[in-house]
Parts: sequence; structure tokens; C-alpha cells
Amino acid sequence: MLERHSRPNTAAPELYDENLSRALLRLTLDDERQRAAAHYLATLAQNHPESAASYVYALGRCPPEPMIEPLLRLLAEQGHRLDSEAAYQAVVALETCVKTGSAAVLAALRARDPAPILARWADGDEDDLGDRADRVLEQVEKIVGGNG
Repeated sequence: MLERHSRPNTAAPELYDENLSRALLRLTLDDERQRAAAHYLATLAQNHPESAASYVYALGRCPPEPMIEPLLRLLAEQGHRLDSEAAYQAVVALETCVKTGSAAVLAALRARDPAPILARWADGDEDDLGDRADRVLEQVEKIVGGNG
């Protein structure tokens, strides 16, 4: 549902019609519900590290504005504990937020800079995670440094 409201799957638009009930297809999530869902998913990721990758993946399906603050809180408080798959999903979600360039996302990044955990992942042994974290780190440094 979060993905359907934020970034619908344009490659396979029938995906939702084929897999969601009529009731779910009619369901709309207002900003407050999206924000609540994002906070809940971040809390689940924090409280259930064995399933964090799945929760962070779902969190990444939220629109960037309700996603950014719970995501940054999760990174600040638990980033060092995330396994490589959960960390990768967090970087993908963060990259989605950064790409929007919205005022809310930029303000949140400046208030809670994720550069330290991104740098740690960029220097790690996981190639896919490291490459993506490095790319997002460069973007974040531009924003936090005032050039973004």
C-alpha cells in the first residue's frame, strides 16, 4: 500500500489489481497514516533485528517526507547493528529521499546527518553496500555542507 501511494510500479501496473483486494485498492493513506506506518516500520526494524531487512525494505516504500525522520532515527540509533542486507535497504531508502530534494528531506538531513554510518558502510567489506553507501554519502555531504 505504501508503494502504491508513493511510487507506483509503472513497469507492471497490473501488479496491484492482481494482488490486492477491492477493499485494499480503494484504501487511501493520508499523510498522517503514512507517517504512522513509517514510524511503526522503523520501530519494528529496531526491535526485531533478525527481520530488519524486510521492515526497512517496506519503510523504503513510503513517500520520502514521512519516511526520512524515522529512517534517520533508525540509522542513528541502530545503524551499527543492522546486518548488510538491512543496511543496504536503508541506503536505498535514504537515496530515494535524497533524490527528491524536498525541503523537509533536506532539513531532516541537516538536523540528523547520516554521514558517519554511511562512511562506515562505504568502507566495509560488502561491495554492493559499500558502493551505494559511498554514492549516497557524497550526496549527503553536499546537502549537509550547504551545497545541495
